[in-house]
Amino acid sequence: MENSVEHYAAKLELSANHLSSEIIHKSYRRLALKYHPDKNPAPEANARFIDIRQAYTFLMTKLSPLRMLDQKNPPIVINIAVSLSQIIHGSTFRKTISRFSVTSPGKRKRKEYKTFEIHISRGTFAGTSFKFANEGHQLFPGSARGDVVFCVEDKPHPIFKRVNQTNLEYTASISQRKFLSGGVVLIPTLENELEWKQINADLIRRGSLCISGKGLPLMTDPTKRGDLIVHFKVNVDWIKVERTVYNVFQKLFSLK
Repeated sequence: MENSVEHYAAKLELSANHLSSEIIHKSYRRLALKYHPDKNPAPEANARFIDIRQAYTFLMTKLSPLRMLDQKNPPIVINIAVSLSQIIHGSTFRKTISRFSVTSPGKRKRKEYKTFEIHISRGTFAGTSFKFANEGHQLFPGSARGDVVFCVEDKPHPIFKRVNQTNLEYTASISQRKFLSGGVVLIPTLENELEWKQINADLIRRGSLCISGKGLPLMTDPTKRGDLIVHFKVNVDWIKVERTVYNVFQKLFSLK
């Protein structure tokens, strides 16, 4: 039945017979992180996220105090898009959030603003979170404020992609002319340097190579770096290649 404890408890994957603010808060946080639109690209994620918030609000405000062991406020979860260059060098972000406070029963929520500094150290992993305890909402008079949590996510890069936290991937295109006649392929690094590799049959056959120490710093030891994994994409029109080869043989052996 809608608008019932059982209905909203089910939305948080809980049993209506075993509820406390701690249980509700824990399930809310797990599901909110799982279905947050910034984390989950699935089409149904946004609607599920809204359902989860509604269920959390209902259960936290409507349940009898006899059913609730205490009252806790939901966390404010904010994603921070960090560029790969900022991961290499480290960076500091200043973020201002809005929060609500209810100071006494019957009073309307008061909107407030607070600014935080988040220090991103070299090599910080995607998914790393920074928690500021008791700095968020206070939706229940006399209750402890909820937490504010900032989660690191990778800002998309036009040519590089982070893999396994410390490695970078790059795809190098090889033209048909270079594929047929040989030459050098230039490989950029995140520090705007250039590595060069001679194009040969072995390189094409392997399809990729690893350049050590040109990835991202290790979070546990920023003096060490991951690797740059280079994949090769050969842009060849095979019909033209076959025609060229045939013409060469025709000239060599006077084929008709």
